[in-house]
Amino acid sequence: MENFQKLKLKKKPQPRTLEEMKPVLKNPEITEKIGSDKIIYDVFREVKFKNPLRYDITFIYPVMLGDELPKTFGHCHKNLEIMEVVSGEVLWFLQKHDKNPKVIKEAYLIHAKKGEKVIFPSDFGTISINPTTKETVLSNWMNSETQSNYEFNKQLAGGCYYFLDGGKLEKNQNYEKVPELIRLKPKELPEFGITFKKQLINYPIKNLKFLIDTKKYENILTIEKCYTKI
Repeated sequence: MENFQKLKLKKKPQPRTLEEMKPVLKNPEITEKIGSDKIIYDVFREVKFKNPLRYDITFIYPVMLGDELPKTFGHCHKNLEIMEVVSGEVLWFLQKHDKNPKVIKEAYLIHAKKGEKVIFPSDFGTISINPTTKETVLSNWMNSETQSNYEFNKQLAGGCYYFLDGGKLEKNQNYEKVPELIRLKPKELPEFGITFKKQLINYPIKNLKFLIDTKKYENILTIEKCYTKI
């Protein structure tokens, strides 16, 4: 963790405040109780750069959002992405729609701990959730040319599920169709050089080539390939 502290100090964070999170909350009125300027998470972008890839660090603080667990705003994009739990634990929520963003075709939940890594397939919406009472630190490599889309979550008040205190779930009524949630665990992919032992920050670019040429790998690095059902 010491190396991450040194790295992050070189960059100013992009904080996400409770006021900014308001559009994706189950109970947006909690901003009045907690304070609109409360920082829910910090993102340090481009901490490292290996053209065309950038390395980011995210700190999700243990700030309950009413009865919702602390989470990121949520986004989706066309390219593959790899993330790692640097410290703490995380729930990664993935959802995918077809033409209508209110009709979800697939919904997954991945519980990951320190050192574990996940690859997010193309066209999935993703939300990172801190299920603990301590700070969770995540890192990622992604193509710096990737454009993230935050609008679907903003328009529909978050993902199709809300993750609540005590492990409870609640479907988001703004969606027309929500499938049953499938729980997964991440797999190591030694054929791609993806293991849980080596920190993501130290991965050579040859192990990250799927982030550069996404089209070549998107039909290989699927949910079935990257995860095991629980």
